[in-house]
Amino acid sequence: MAQQTLPTDYTYNKIWAIYVGTGTTPPTTADEHLGAVAFKKACDQPFFTVSTSAGTVQVQMTVETTEGNGNVFTEIGLYTRGSEDNPNTPTVGAVMLARQIHGDIEKSSAMSIEYSWTIQVTV
Repeated sequence: MAQQTLPTDYTYNKIWAIYVGTGTTPPTTADEHLGAVAFKKACDQPFFTVSTSAGTVQVQMTVETTEGNGNVFTEIGLYTRGSEDNPNTPTVGAVMLARQIHGDIEKSSAMSIEYSWTIQVTV
C-alpha cells in the first residue's frame, strides 16, 4: 500500500462515518477495510454523544428508507473522515477504526436502520 500523506489536522482523523457491508468474515485486529462495502454515510448530527461520567463516546448513523435498498447488510465499520466531506467521494486517508459483523438485514424501502456505536474509554 502506498504511503498517504495528510495534514495532521484532527479533522482528517476524527471519527466521522459508518460504512455498511455485505461481508461475513469475522473481524480481526488486522482488518483495514470491510469485506464488501455496500453503503456509507457520515454519522448523524451531532457527531458525538459524550458521557464523561461513563467514559463513553457514541456515534450513530441512520440508513433511511430511500437508502441502501436491495442489499443484505451483514457488517459495519467505523471510519475516520479522511480528505473529503462526502463519504461517497473517494477519500484519501479514511481509516477504519473498528469492524463488526451482525445477522442478515435485508434492506428495503419498508425500513430504516439506525446503527449506533459506543466506545468506552478507561484509564
